Amino acid sequence: MFFSSLLGVQEEKEEGRSQRRSGTEEEEEMPSPPPQEEELDVDLDDDGHGEEVQGCTRRRRRRRGRVKGRNFMRGKNWCVAKASSDETSLQDNLNYACTQVDCSVINAGGSCFEPNLLISHASVAMNLYYQSMGRNVWNCDFTHSGLITISDPSYGTCSYAYGS
Repeated sequence: MFFSSLLGVQEEKEEGRSQRRSGTEEEEEMPSPPPQEEELDVDLDDDGHGEEVQGCTRRRRRRRGRVKGRNFMRGKNWCVAKASSDETSLQDNLNYACTQVDCSVINAGGSCFEPNLLISHASVAMNLYYQSMGRNVWNCDFTHSGLITISDPSYGTCSYAYGS
């Protein structure tokens, strides 16, 4: 019963369409499509500048640096602890890094002991580890609590190692 009523509605719609097509009702004039513009491609040189070339089928692509481990960034970079890291993660990072590298600079009397804060000590230890392992991106991950920076985090008497 339900399907038959749906079929009836469908048939009425189709009848209305056929009446419009046959001319019993006024046909609306369809707008013509906009004129097609000439197709232009842009030919890019190595600097990313380009010029329009009619009918050009080949494009030179702009050269882009790839992010790959050791060559992640050019120039100097350091690894520090993220400010949002919790104390447990920072302590774990500090413990792990100091089993791999010499952390004497963050011991009492060391050049990086002050300020005597967990985040400061963890940052120094994480950077020592990062530098000694070859400055690979993955050597600063520390379970997503490490951050690579291009700004030298050194302060006062504490000089963050670079290129150990």
